[in-house]
Amino acid sequence: MKPTFNIPGNGNSSTKNSISHEGPIVLIGKNGSGKSRLGIWIEQNAPNIFKIKRISAQKALQIPPNILIQNSENAEIELLYGVTGQPENYLTKLRYLYQNKPHNFVLNDFQRVLSLLFSKKATRDSNAIKEFKRTGAMSSISKDEIDFIEDIWKLIYPQREIMLVDSKVQAKHPAFATSYDGTDMSDGERVALYLMAQILCIPEKSIIIIDEPEVHLNRTIISTLWDKLEDYRPDCLFIYITHELEFAQSRRNSKSYFISSFDGTNWNYTEISGIERLPREILMDLIGPRNKILFVEGEKQSLDYQLYNQYYSGFKVIPVKSCENVIKYTQSINQNSTLHAFEAFGIIDRDHRSEDEIAKLQSHKIYTLNLAESENLMVTEQIMEAVGNYLKFGDIKQIIQDVKDEIINRLSVEINNEKQPTDFASQQIKYELGSFEIDHRNLSKLNDHFNTLIGSIKINEIFDHHRSKLENIVSSKNYGEALKYYNRKSLVTIVANKLGMTSEAYRNHILYSIQEECENCQKDNILNALENYLPIIS
Repeated sequence: MKPTFNIPGNGNSSTKNSISHEGPIVLIGKNGSGKSRLGIWIEQNAPNIFKIKRISAQKALQIPPNILIQNSENAEIELLYGVTGQPENYLTKLRYLYQNKPHNFVLNDFQRVLSLLFSKKATRDSNAIKEFKRTGAMSSISKDEIDFIEDIWKLIYPQREIMLVDSKVQAKHPAFATSYDGTDMSDGERVALYLMAQILCIPEKSIIIIDEPEVHLNRTIISTLWDKLEDYRPDCLFIYITHELEFAQSRRNSKSYFISSFDGTNWNYTEISGIERLPREILMDLIGPRNKILFVEGEKQSLDYQLYNQYYSGFKVIPVKSCENVIKYTQSINQNSTLHAFEAFGIIDRDHRSEDEIAKLQSHKIYTLNLAESENLMVTEQIMEAVGNYLKFGDIKQIIQDVKDEIINRLSVEINNEKQPTDFASQQIKYELGSFEIDHRNLSKLNDHFNTLIGSIKINEIFDHHRSKLENIVSSKNYGEALKYYNRKSLVTIVANKLGMTSEAYRNHILYSIQEECENCQKDNILNALENYLPIIS
């Protein structure tokens, strides 16, 4: 069983909770979220101060040309506390190891850990010789820490040979006869040696806190290095502090905590499991102060994302490209019990959906626009007028009327050629077929259920219903209803052409007009216009 560690209460560091886990622990958060200071708190509040080692992100990596060897016991105490002959407590560690600056002291203990490494080898060899003298037989010699380092080194640096002999560190390229001193090794090679020596030399059943475990290491070797070190020290609890989601997701059987903020005294954090199953960009966006998440279609450069981000200011708005992703991620967050601190919502285009489908989605906190698709926002009367006023078009009212007439006419054409009613019918049929349940115990019942479902789908009735609805919109020239049901992404080209610009230029004018610092800004008018089309989320 691995050792337990203490963590401060969420939002209240005057309390602490004891945590046990048989896999690694990952503390993840953005820079400035207080991760490193949390690592210091965990070290200070360890159940056994002799059985915890914090490897700081700030460390000197100079390898001395000759290593001073002392007995293993003294070398171990000096590595843990920075001194021998003093009480073995945190105050000693604070004074001698960290020079009273645990937050920013550059740890300079390469000499100490190499001294312990070589002293352990000397102890093993000495014991083997004593056994040989006593029995007259040479028994098999177990591998020591240096042997393990050499094994891992071959995996991560096959093009280099490391030699830890005669209290010296040297390396050699297989193609060359001469070796070079450890002082000439690369930063990555030196930090890999430092980490391996630290991990392999600490006492049994220790807690190991590693701040920024990926620093100076080539990305291609990071997972292999830490996988092997975890394998060699199954008795120890690894606590990683990182802002690298790729690394966090690589840790097997891990328990992860998102550190969202630190006010100088208290930390706010969220435990999360299943970290390896969520996309990296989603996890990165989850690390933040707002716990209400709104998944939307599109990308960060999309106009709809820019508008949603302004309109839903109390939410963390995250674009995830497709409506399928919006549905999947919203349900995934809300169904994950370890993400109870987050509440996820989604917004998707209406896209020919029936009222029944819309209601079912809303029961899962997924809302639909009051428009066929988000692109139709750009051709609403209010936004066209706002852009016209921003650009100081004197005849904007007439331009808007011309746009409305042309869109109604285009809808009429697509009713007559059956394009729009067919699309509506296709979407409803797809939805009805999606409700088919295949959990039947025999073929007969499966056939009966399928035939019943197929028989209940009246394609002609569905088509006629939607065609009639669209024809009523055209005959009444109900522009608002037209935008609610008319799926055609190219509608924006109509208004852009009327204004004498490209669709991209028109889109950019909308974006610019919602900026606070622009001249003749229309931000308030545009955001107010959105109230008619964006759902109220609660």
